[in-house]
Amino acid sequence: MMKRIILLALLFASVGAFAQSAKKTPPPKKTFEPWQLKLNIPQKAGVPPAENPFGLPVVKRTPLPAFIPQQSGTTAPNIKVTRGENGLPILFEGQTGASGETADPKVDALNYLASLQPAGITEPLLEFAATSVETDEQGNLHVRLEQQYRGIPVFGGEVIAHTRGGKFALLNGRYFPTPQLNDMTPALDAGRAIDQVKQDIGPDNIKANWTADELHLFKAERFTAELIVYHHEDQLNNERLAWRVQARPNLLRRLIYFVDAKTGEIIHHYDFTCAIDGGRHETAGSGSNIEYPTDANCQPPTATANFLPPVTGTGVDLLGVSRSFGAWQNGSNFYLEDAGKMMFNSTASTMPGDPVGVIVTLDALSTSPENQSFNYTVFTSGSSNFSNSSGSNGAKAVSAHYNSILSYDYFQNIHGRKSIDGEGGNILAFVNVTEGNGSSMENAFWNGDAMWYGNGGSVFKPLARGLDVGGHEMTHGVIEKTANLIYQGESGALNESFADVFGVMIDPNDWKVGEDVMQNGVSPNGCLRSLQDPHNGDVPNGQWWQPKHVNEKYNGSQDNGGVHINSGIPNHAFYLFATNAAVGNAKAEKVYYKALRDYLVKSSKFVDCRIAVIQAASDLYGNAVANAAASAFDQVGILGSSPGGNYLGQLQVNSGDDYILCVSNNGQNLDIAFGNQVLGSIYTQGLLSRPSVTDNGSQIVFVNAQGHIITVDMVYTPTDVLPTVNQPLSASPIWRSAAISKDGRYVAALTNNDDNLIYVFDLLFGDQEAFELYNPTYSTGQVTGEVQFADVLEFDYSGTYIMYDAFNQLSNSQGQDISYWDIGFLQFWENGGFANGTNAFISKLFSGLPEKTTVGNPTFSKNSPYIVAFDQYDEFSNKNDIYGANVETGDYSPILENNGDYGWPNYNRLDNALIYHGPNSSNITNIYTRGLAANKISPSGNESLFISNRQLGVWYADGNRSLMVDTEEPSNGGFVHISLAPNPVTDAARLSVNVPASMEARVSIVNMLGQTVQHRNVQLTEGDNTIGLDMQQLAPGTYVVRLLAGNSGTALKIVKQ
Repeated sequence: MMKRIILLALLFASVGAFAQSAKKTPPPKKTFEPWQLKLNIPQKAGVPPAENPFGLPVVKRTPLPAFIPQQSGTTAPNIKVTRGENGLPILFEGQTGASGETADPKVDALNYLASLQPAGITEPLLEFAATSVETDEQGNLHVRLEQQYRGIPVFGGEVIAHTRGGKFALLNGRYFPTPQLNDMTPALDAGRAIDQVKQDIGPDNIKANWTADELHLFKAERFTAELIVYHHEDQLNNERLAWRVQARPNLLRRLIYFVDAKTGEIIHHYDFTCAIDGGRHETAGSGSNIEYPTDANCQPPTATANFLPPVTGTGVDLLGVSRSFGAWQNGSNFYLEDAGKMMFNSTASTMPGDPVGVIVTLDALSTSPENQSFNYTVFTSGSSNFSNSSGSNGAKAVSAHYNSILSYDYFQNIHGRKSIDGEGGNILAFVNVTEGNGSSMENAFWNGDAMWYGNGGSVFKPLARGLDVGGHEMTHGVIEKTANLIYQGESGALNESFADVFGVMIDPNDWKVGEDVMQNGVSPNGCLRSLQDPHNGDVPNGQWWQPKHVNEKYNGSQDNGGVHINSGIPNHAFYLFATNAAVGNAKAEKVYYKALRDYLVKSSKFVDCRIAVIQAASDLYGNAVANAAASAFDQVGILGSSPGGNYLGQLQVNSGDDYILCVSNNGQNLDIAFGNQVLGSIYTQGLLSRPSVTDNGSQIVFVNAQGHIITVDMVYTPTDVLPTVNQPLSASPIWRSAAISKDGRYVAALTNNDDNLIYVFDLLFGDQEAFELYNPTYSTGQVTGEVQFADVLEFDYSGTYIMYDAFNQLSNSQGQDISYWDIGFLQFWENGGFANGTNAFISKLFSGLPEKTTVGNPTFSKNSPYIVAFDQYDEFSNKNDIYGANVETGDYSPILENNGDYGWPNYNRLDNALIYHGPNSSNITNIYTRGLAANKISPSGNESLFISNRQLGVWYADGNRSLMVDTEEPSNGGFVHISLAPNPVTDAARLSVNVPASMEARVSIVNMLGQTVQHRNVQLTEGDNTIGLDMQQLAPGTYVVRLLAGNSGTALKIVKQ
């Protein structure tokens, strides 16, 4: 049936028209009164809507490399780029002209890196240095490259270049843009930085009387300082010259400090003593008689002139199981020193007091390594049976020794790793370790040198009881010597996760960690953590609960940024991967070890782990296992590398009908088309700006010819389109452009003044903020000019950024004025409120533009928030092109060349075509369409006429993808289900809600100006409830129905016809 348009209201007389087909300069600057800059929003609403209504990741946008115009027939280098949450590349795939091999792989790796032209890096060959070269089982090279600035390491900046078939073809990792530090001379030296740290720790907390044996046993220096470039909280534009101080105030603790090298300020610090469960005193474990396959190359040492062969010791462990293990005999004494592994270095060893390459278990004699009085001794026995050595401590010693041996055997026999450090170093374990106050320690630690087992208490049994606990802690040593993941935030959560993964693989009887060390009845599932179910039978955010999906991720500062909390997310990904029918434990553990060794870097985050695991799976087992890895990470919400989606997310296609808003060529009428059939005019009194529409088509916003911001409420029926033109939203006719957010909450607007301000209004709260536009600088000495004014505005789908184009002016070295248009992203919303209007974060689409080149009129694709289209004008050739760009991969491509004018592109509902306007041979402007390739930035097929005699087309659909919004932190007693019908409504609606318990609630109806037009209190009963809403007396338009109960609130939009 043909649709009709029935106009319900017109509020303005004709005042003339303005056709906005080209970029124009606003009128001269004026001064406005404060009341003129306000909208007619009488009061605030009662229930705040949620952040990010479409549930997309909020990223820090960074620019693509400098724009280089392309011809549609040319091909760019075959490089695929994946970007991280900060917008910088984290993965390059493909060969370049520098992929070839020479005699020096370090040189080749640097040349390959430079050829990739990583965004934000000024001089790649000077800003990276090769630190190591590894050759894997397939013969591929993996060259680690550390980022430096003027010879000083950039902390967290590390990438790895990889060969395929002898040529470099892949690079992954993390880096920062070239630092903007002019003075690299520290004001305080390393000694003063260490003194600052010592003062912060406190002299009473620093062990003074280190014995010669202790200094020999623990090889690391007590306090060390390294000068670095430090980016606090990974901020791209806040680098500081700093000292990284590693402090060992006693035998147990290892602390990391970052001290400002100019001021002496302690910027940040954290504890790098890896405990089994962070700040909570506890342990975990399991023990069973496990045999690993024997490596044919792993032969125990034989007798020599200086040594007798190792002996076999026996003993009953804490689980009551009799064990056999390597020991050492010296006369009539037997020591818990296993010198029977291939790593044993008989030449360098003096047995039993100074061994090299052995597994040793020591008794801490119920003392604390945090105290001055710490004491210890090697476990000894008068026979080869250690069950009764030192009384009841024999079982603890046997368990700890057996844990170390099985952990060594696992990494040697399964992964070919020579000891924990990979270099045949001793493996030390201490039992009977106490707290500093002498009480029993309920924890187990790895501190970079040794394992430390407490004897437990009310929560844990003796921690040496758990094989997976010991395996977990010793894996921290493996991690430190491979990827060396920073023990904080997502990197720290990966550190904990890989320790859990290999702890479970060392003790593979189940998917639990710590089930053998928990006291009865302490945790719901009788374990510390579960890879199968990170929720672990506990309530959300309970003591034993972990998130299992990114949407449950902890974002606070406790626990080093949630290292033990958020590890549940990648833990569950491993479980899903290993239990996939195409994988299994044997393949999964190999993949994860290779990912850790060859692909992860110290600052890797969850998305980098996904990339690393997929690459390792592909290397070892091909596409089937790689696809299983991608699927596992998809299921826990870690998206990124193909196959499996994009890190920035993908929207579901709007299921509504297709409509196009368009403007008559004289600028007088705002028309609406159903498909390409014009139904009629919504507004006939002249427009100054391109119309903007919410994602579901319920509201249209534009600036009329008089300079007022106009809103139109839209209702759609099977036969009719019913627009209602409202009273002006603006208090004064001073505006020239406006846009509405995808969810209808915000309006952004520009005055008809010659200024660099964007005004953003919160329609539901009544708040507003003016944002000053500026041009960020991306490299040293680069002059970007001043922003004069913006023109086109469009909100992104996260409700965090506004994309805009802006007119800029600068003077070149000859004093000539240069002007151009470019595209930027303004982060107007952060931390639950408006950003600071004077210094809000701004990024540009491109880091630079060629001379005489302009880009503008940007638009987002409908379903891929990382895809944009825009106009490009080349002043030299007087040529107008339309481009598409993928801000995640860095790719861009011409979609249409020689359009003849600015095209104002816009994506269709399916993102498989673009509409734009341009002149025909008679110089009449029409709207055209052209198909798009699957990447949404390249053309497919020829253009065709779409709508005649119209311009400024905006394609949208009237379906609802995500209109329900919740409060920022709903309580556990939130709503199970809520719906609103019918919608649209003519007289009465029904609000249906399911709640887990009886509660009082308040329901209200709010119009789009923020006015509460109805409200009442209701009593909800457990289960299903229906609340009637009488809307018969309300004027047609869009409303928000809010339900508030306790700490939970929900809001739904409804249209009254």
